[in-house]
Amino acid sequence: MKLFHTSSLVMLRALAGLGMCLTLSSAHAETATYFDGGNERTMTLEPHLLAQFRTVGAPGTRVAGSSGPFVSIVATTQAIAQSAVGATSSAVYREGNSPAGRLMALPGGVVVNFKSEWTAAQIQAWALEGGFTLGQRMNILGNWYVIKTAPGNVSLDTANAIQRSGAVVSATPNWWIQTATR
Repeated sequence: MKLFHTSSLVMLRALAGLGMCLTLSSAHAETATYFDGGNERTMTLEPHLLAQFRTVGAPGTRVAGSSGPFVSIVATTQAIAQSAVGATSSAVYREGNSPAGRLMALPGGVVVNFKSEWTAAQIQAWALEGGFTLGQRMNILGNWYVIKTAPGNVSLDTANAIQRSGAVVSATPNWWIQTATR
């Protein structure tokens, strides 16, 4: 498809509305934001990469403590539409807007820090009112919980909406972030 200069923005918006993904030049790479401790951060979509997550207990998976990876990053020959991302996969982002940024993917879930004065009953009521499924309480100081979501951008969108609501101290997606051994 050829986009003409005068109509490219209109066409891109229309295609985005249909859930299609275009390959853009690095100067016009698709960016998104998320919150980390209340601070807004930027990341860049890597349209030719897909993160595939290993599910615990699935046939053929290794036992805990094995050397098998939780996530595999797969290169694709064409840009991946978000609609093509499945129940055990996610689009891949790059931290910031530099090619040197670490790779990031969304295995599902939102990490939420609730106000310290909230009781477990208040947190449960908030989750029910918002239509969220409250997961485990994190074993760290404070009122930290995981809210269950599917993998992919649904966890990003949910985390951003919760953070912007102002009802909690902070909300961030449960990220898988690339690490390097030293």
